[in-house]
Amino acid sequence: LRTRARAKSSSASATDRRDTAEGGAPRRSSDRAPLPTRDGIERRSAQCYGCGVRVQLDEPSAPGFVDRETYERRRKHHQLDQLLCARCCELSHGAMVNAVEGQGLADRRGRGLVSQDELVAELKQLRDKRVLVLLLLDLTDLSGTMLGRVRDAIGRNPVIAVGTKFDLLPKGTSQAAVREWLQDELERKRLTVAGTFTVAARSRNRDQSGVSGVAGATLRERSGRDVYIVGASNVGKSTFCRALLGALRDRGDFLAQDSKLPVASPMPGTTLGAIKLQAFTPKSALYDTPGVVLSHRINTLLDGDDVAALTPRKRMRALIVSAARLQAAAAATTRAPPYEYAGALDAPTFGASLEGLSVTWGALARVDVLSAPPDFAMSFVGPSQLSLSVVCTPVAAEPAEGEGDEAAWMPPSAPGSPGAALVEASGGLHVAREVELEVPAGGRAHAADLAVSGLSAWVVLTAGGAVDEGWASRFGRVQLRVWAPRGVGVFLRPAMPVSDPYDAS
Repeated sequence: LRTRARAKSSSASATDRRDTAEGGAPRRSSDRAPLPTRDGIERRSAQCYGCGVRVQLDEPSAPGFVDRETYERRRKHHQLDQLLCARCCELSHGAMVNAVEGQGLADRRGRGLVSQDELVAELKQLRDKRVLVLLLLDLTDLSGTMLGRVRDAIGRNPVIAVGTKFDLLPKGTSQAAVREWLQDELERKRLTVAGTFTVAARSRNRDQSGVSGVAGATLRERSGRDVYIVGASNVGKSTFCRALLGALRDRGDFLAQDSKLPVASPMPGTTLGAIKLQAFTPKSALYDTPGVVLSHRINTLLDGDDVAALTPRKRMRALIVSAARLQAAAAATTRAPPYEYAGALDAPTFGASLEGLSVTWGALARVDVLSAPPDFAMSFVGPSQLSLSVVCTPVAAEPAEGEGDEAAWMPPSAPGSPGAALVEASGGLHVAREVELEVPAGGRAHAADLAVSGLSAWVVLTAGGAVDEGWASRFGRVQLRVWAPRGVGVFLRPAMPVSDPYDAS
C-alpha cells in the first residue's frame, strides 16, 4: 500500500508540474500551451467570445489580441471563457477593423489575418455531424448570398432557410409574399428545406420580427441535434443569433445563453471561428459560424469605411427612371425626380423611351439601355447613399484606358464617395453582363430584378402604362448592358414582390 501511495503521489506531482502555467496557477483544460500558427503568432486555445478566434498575447494589431495582464487575471480565476479581444472591443464601438485575408483594398495580406480556408474549415465538418442547419440569406442581396453547392458542406442534415433584414425592404412589402418568393427561389436552386422564414432580427418585438417563428421551428426540427447558423459573410448571423437566443428564452428555454454573446457588426468577417452558445439542454448547443466569403460580392472588395457607408440603416426607397417621368420633369409639369437627369435631355429618343440612356448608380454600377419598349421603366431600390444620374449613353460610354481589349469606364464621381477608391484601383468599371429579356406590354408588371452581388440594392425591370399603337406584340424586347468593378457578379432573377414603387411615388 505504501508503494502504491508513493507512486500515486509521484504521478500527481508530475501532472501538477505539466498543468501549471506561467506564474504558478494550474491550467484548466482550455489553457493548454500556445499553438503556433502559419504567421508565427502563438495562439492560445481559449477563444474570444465575441468572434470565436483563438486569443494571442503578442501582436496588438492582429485579431484575437488580449493584453497579458487581462489574460493572466482571467486564467487565475478560471474565466478564460470571458475573454473579449481588442478587435471585438473596437467593432462594438462602431469601428470597421478587417481580420480576413483578401478583404478590402488595404492590408489584404497583413500579419495575423485569418485565411478564407480557415473560415470555412468548420463548415466542412458538418457533413459528418448530426446537426440542424439554419441557413441565413440576406433579402437585400439574395443572389449574392445564395451559397452554391451548400449540400456538399452540410450533407443531408435538415435545413431551415431564414431570409434576414426584412425590415429594410420598401414600406408596404408583404412578409408572406416575400416568404413564398424565397421558397420558390430555393426550389429553383434545388435546395429542399424543412421551413422558410423571413425575419427582422433588429426588431425589439420578436413575435412581429418573425424570430419567434424560427425558434419554434428549431425546437420542433432539432430532435436532439446541435444547431448551426450558417451563411455568407455579412448576412446578419450574429444579430440573428442574439435574437434567436432571446426568442428561445421567451419559449421557456431557460438554458439559452443571455450574456457574453457574439459581437454584431456590419464589417464582413466579424466572426472568425465557431462560437458555442449554451441552449436547449445541458448537452446541446447553438453555434454561430464564420461567414462564407464569396469572391463575386462587391463588399468583399470594399474597405470597411465604404462597407459602413453603403450599409442601409432604414427602409430602402425606390427611385423610378422612365421616359414619361423624365419628359414630365423636363416640361416642369411634375415635381423633379430626386436624381440628376440634365445629361439625358440631348438624347435623340428623350421622352419616347429610355433607349440611348445610361443610369449611373453611385460610383459602383452603370446600366445602359440598348433597346426597350416605350413603357419600359427601371426602379432602383437601395439605400439613399447610392445616388442616381441619368445621362446619354455616348457620354457615359467614353472609355478610359482598359487592360487589353477590355474597355473600362471611370465614373465622374466625387473623391471620397463610397466605392470610388475601389473603382479607381481596378481601372474603372467593366462590362459585367449583357441582359436580353422580353417584358409584357399593355399592363404594368415587374418582369425581373437585376442585382449587383454584394450590394444591398437591386433594379426592378418594369413594363406597363401607355403603349405605342405600333406595338403589335404582347411583349417588348429589352437589352441592357451592366457595368461594375472587375470580378463582381451581376444576377438576373424573378422579381421580388416588394411594394409597387409606382404606388409609393
